[in-house]
Amino acid sequence: MRRNIGLVALLVLAAGALPAPRAHAQDMRAAYARVVKQADAVVHIRYVMTVSAYGQENRQDMHTLGTLVTAEGLILAPDAQVNPELPDRGPAPGDGSDTASRMSVKTTEFKVLLNGREDWLPLTMLTHDTGLGIAWLRVDAAGSKLPHVDLARRTDPVVGDPYFVLARTGPDLGRAAMVVHGYLWGEVQVPRRAFLAGFPQGLAFAGDGKVLGYVVPQNRSELRSTDAQDRTNTLLLIPADKIASATKRALEMSLAMPAETPAPPEPVH
Repeated sequence: MRRNIGLVALLVLAAGALPAPRAHAQDMRAAYARVVKQADAVVHIRYVMTVSAYGQENRQDMHTLGTLVTAEGLILAPDAQVNPELPDRGPAPGDGSDTASRMSVKTTEFKVLLNGREDWLPLTMLTHDTGLGIAWLRVDAAGSKLPHVDLARRTDPVVGDPYFVLARTGPDLGRAAMVVHGYLWGEVQVPRRAFLAGFPQGLAFAGDGKVLGYVVPQNRSELRSTDAQDRTNTLLLIPADKIASATKRALEMSLAMPAETPAPPEPVH
């Protein structure tokens, strides 16, 4: 009987140490409310991807999301989408030909749909970092100060904490803003310090609305091991201080690069 009483006491103490489901739900709602205030910085990007192979070209209209990080129109976007690599083709054919040399992937004609506008504006691709998994683009005809995420408002990731990513629906659902969350599962030190993350991808925020980092797929070019655990599509959160430093360099490049003569804006469709 004493053993049962002691067990009950331990369970009561453990329950008291854990947040009640209702309190947890309230915390998540509060975090969503803080993060979604920055949703105007999340924009739709449109571009053309041209795949050339064996003398033939295939053009495809592509879409992704980006995040404004300066009032002047500097945008972060996922490098794997706007600068895609050639797909793995396996062993080279036995005829001695170089398959990879016959194929190329090129992305051009970048445009952005700013929130509150009804026309697509031209973008300039500034640079990209395959290691960080991020590309930087610039709006060339913003015309006014733009809502943006301040990368100086950042905090350190902690394993076990949730993270939040802003996204938008497509045109069929009115391009509505939404907040998606995942958790940080662990930390790695090679090939660089990063945090193992679950779904989703993109610029990640803490529950207080500060920037945690950017969640990207592991760079395929850095895969060396044949271990199945290392060949999965692992998502990594690159800490915000790394993102901020690289963005500072991209901003300096943007200031040194004159804006192109803007093409007439296109209507939304």
